[in-house]
Formats: sequence, structure tokens, C-alpha cells
Amino acid sequence: MGIVLGGKKGGIIGSLITIVVGLGLVVGVYLYNRAVDKKTDGWQHATACVVRYDERRESDDDGYDYKYREIVEYEVNGVTYVKPSNVWSSVRPSIGAYREIAYNPDNPEDCVFVSGRSVLIVILYAVGGLFAAVGAFAFVYTLVKYRNK
Repeated sequence: MGIVLGGKKGGIIGSLITIVVGLGLVVGVYLYNRAVDKKTDGWQHATACVVRYDERRESDDDGYDYKYREIVEYEVNGVTYVKPSNVWSSVRPSIGAYREIAYNPDNPEDCVFVSGRSVLIVILYAVGGLFAAVGAFAFVYTLVKYRNK
């Protein structure tokens, strides 16, 4: 005998889980963004140039897919630094493209990629907010639907 959640109880539990996942995503993105901003507070911004990229081949159910990560070069006080991105993408980077970075003035080798970060954060906030809103709608809908039953 298994437990089957349906009706009012299943709708309420499912909607609450959706709300928690959505709010968890929003809070997680906020805390991550705050931690990065705190780490980079007072750091200098610079423009880095994509000088090459790493490539790796991954296998999935559909066959093979290639992933790339860009490697950028930037200069601070006459010293050139090379930094690989932490992000792998299916889009091949363009050699010669520019990326905004922030680096620690006390240790210029320590840097983070700023380009694209704001777009990703907006997308994650939107997805989290959408989950929370859908969960809230489902919760209210379930309460209204089963109010008279």
C-alpha cells in the first residue's frame, strides 16, 4: 500500500514545495550575488581580451557535444595575467572579444568575470520568482477549489 497524494492535500503540498523552491532560488541568488559583491568591493575593473579557449567533448544520449571555456588576458601595471573562465558553454568563444573583469588590486591574479553576470542573475531571479508565483497561484487555487468540499 503506497501513499498517493491527490486532491486538496496533494495540491497544497505540491504548491508549497514549488513556493519553497522558487523562494530558495531567489534567496540563493541574492546571497551569492551579495557575497561576490562583498568580495569584489574596492576591486578595479578592467577589460580582458579572449586570447584562446579550452574545448572538451562530452557524451550524452544524443551523441557528442562540445563545450568551450574562454581564456582571457589582461594587464595590470605592466604585468600580463591569463585567466580561464569557470563557465563552460556550448558556444565557441570569439578570439579577440572583450570581457569585463574585476581584479583584486592587492593580488591582480585574483579576478572574476563581470560580463554576463548581470544577465544570468536576472534570469535566475525571474525563474525563482516564476516558481514562487506559480506555487502561490496553485496554493490559492487549491484552497478555493476545495473550500466547499
